[in-house]
Amino acid sequence: VRDYFGAFKGVFSSRSANGCLAGTALSGAAWMAILVYGASFFRQQFLMATGLVSVLSIGTALCYTSGSLVAGRLVRRFGRKLLTVLAVLLTGIFAASYTNVTNSWLSVALVMLGCLFSGLRFAATTGLTLEQVPRFRGTMMSVNHAAVALGEALGTGIGGLALLLFNYEGMAISLGAMGIAAAIIFQLLAIDPTKAEKHKHSSP
Repeated sequence: VRDYFGAFKGVFSSRSANGCLAGTALSGAAWMAILVYGASFFRQQFLMATGLVSVLSIGTALCYTSGSLVAGRLVRRFGRKLLTVLAVLLTGIFAASYTNVTNSWLSVALVMLGCLFSGLRFAATTGLTLEQVPRFRGTMMSVNHAAVALGEALGTGIGGLALLLFNYEGMAISLGAMGIAAAIIFQLLAIDPTKAEKHKHSSP
């Protein structure tokens, strides 16, 4: 029992780990602007047929998967933190913008890009977060999953409230802003332990 609580203490005593968890939750909330509300937006705002929206949903899934698959190669080139910040920032920007254009196909393109970068975001944030406290990686994985679930619930709830109070544009801006805030949190609070370790070993 002592080891169990010690692991949680080790996780939550790390400023960088807490920053990663907060950023993960907020970026997940931003992603809900597309995942939960994208299809209904196209149906209601652009009067797209159900069949077409279904095809677009397949396309968004492929873009998300593609982003996840190429994340590993990009991490090696840009580093975990930089890729995380860029992917989270762009996810928030595309989530906020796709409802605020008048052309339906431009909106679709923004959604596809949002899905691509959200796939990158998920892989990059997970990799960065799990490296924060290597000694308690198993506990960190569990807490990270909880942060992901919390963010998705938060995004769905806040998005629904914003949709009722304002419109699709207000919903997307509200959740997209959470993604931009997440990128700032990652930039200010997160460290890349593997990069720091590599620098340490390369120093004379």
